[in-house]
Amino acid sequence: MLQAPQRYQAIWVGLYFTLRDDNGKVVPSDEVMRWTAANSKLPMFAFWNFAVGKGKAMGGRVLTGREQGLEAARMAQAMLFENRSLSSLFPVTPSEGEYLFSRSELARSGLSLPPQVARKAHWVE
Repeated sequence: MLQAPQRYQAIWVGLYFTLRDDNGKVVPSDEVMRWTAANSKLPMFAFWNFAVGKGKAMGGRVLTGREQGLEAARMAQAMLFENRSLSSLFPVTPSEGEYLFSRSELARSGLSLPPQVARKAHWVE
């Protein structure tokens, strides 16, 4: 983290991690996000909507639980009413996501969105 600004321009946090504290307990992902946002000199982006907000990632093109739920419902409908097997439905490719940003984190970083992204963006605050 200390040398990141010399080597990188941004941080993307995927939330596919298991960090443990000195006692071996898993550190909750929300706590990791908040610590990283507070201690990084680089802008932080995310892949999931719940990771964007004040004290977390400033934004990104994210996937949402809603999109995942709709896809799960389509799969259930295909199995229950169209008599399709589960194996015939995979792999399912996630949608392209949506632009989601935090006004407070953008302001804190001193960054602004290009107009073409800002027009399409949703905001968490």
